[in-house]
Amino acid sequence: MTTAPSRPLAIFMYHQIDAPPPRGTPFRGLTVAPASFARHMRWLKALGWQGLAMRDLLPYLRGERSGKVFGLTFDDGFANVHQYALPVLRQLGFTATNYLVAGHLGGSNHWDTAKGVPPSALMNEHQVADWVQAGHEVGSHTLDHADLPRLDGADAARQIQLSRER
Repeated sequence: MTTAPSRPLAIFMYHQIDAPPPRGTPFRGLTVAPASFARHMRWLKALGWQGLAMRDLLPYLRGERSGKVFGLTFDDGFANVHQYALPVLRQLGFTATNYLVAGHLGGSNHWDTAKGVPPSALMNEHQVADWVQAGHEVGSHTLDHADLPRLDGADAARQIQLSRER
């Protein structure tokens, strides 16, 4: 029998680890400078916390284990996460989950251009393989970064199914 965790567990969710775009750029807050990200993670490690991918966090969420842990996730699969976050995670022994836009590996965040967000490269297949070889997890974030509530049931199911398959 499992029990619920005795206290809530934090999940830190990042998008991009890169130099933030200029002030006034839409969604600027979704980009964290590499030095700031490294500082966040090092402080948490120094305070005795362990960053975990969602698969590694599950026993804590189910109440099967306890400890000073937090979930660590990245959305969209940006290449700058591979470049700047991966070395920090390796150094600290943290794991993380990266939710990839499966139909656009090696592309860019084209879904943000109409909102005025600058384009950023997404991980390619080699970088995704490197991420997994380093002990991290990948999850699906749809095939095309689709707004699922706006799709009919068949299109939403296709986005989810094909993303998971890829």
